[in-house]
Amino acid sequence: MKKIFYLYTLLSLGLAANAQNFLGHANSNYSGTNGLYFNPSTLADNRHFIFVNLVGMNANLSNNYLELKFPYDPKLLVKQMINGNNTGKVRLDNGDSITAFEDKFILENVNGKAKDVNLSFEFRLPSFMLSWNHKNTIAFHARQRAGVQINGLAEPLAQLARYGLDRPESQGLLNKMQTD
Repeated sequence: MKKIFYLYTLLSLGLAANAQNFLGHANSNYSGTNGLYFNPSTLADNRHFIFVNLVGMNANLSNNYLELKFPYDPKLLVKQMINGNNTGKVRLDNGDSITAFEDKFILENVNGKAKDVNLSFEFRLPSFMLSWNHKNTIAFHARQRAGVQINGLAEPLAQLARYGLDRPESQGLLNKMQTD
């Protein structure tokens, strides 16, 4: 199941997506090349003489089926990973340790309604902007976007995607899907 998901994700990277990201930054007069994607005319009144963006990335996953609830602040996990602590445990401020990730941290919304999933990625490659006065600017930029959206997914199918066919209760999900 994981191989199919990774293959599908890889294939979907080549698909076009229509969305706007970096909205808080893209509307600014100091946005540089990041404002190009939202409104190309922002270059005419940009406050920079030279603007260089080495790399940018944006990822978004939203759904109404699964929720991730950590019993600790996720910033602790990120800090410890940056510091080279990849033991699978998170050291809390009071000195205790807790397992970084467990299945019980994932809450499932089972209410009989259809489920929706939206997954999008954006990679901004190196870009450059040069203004020689307040009216003339030239810019070079590149980016890659990909997105996958699923609407109206039946709840038993969402549960089957989460648990797979390895669990005995999955057979009940298959029977329920045949009758729905």
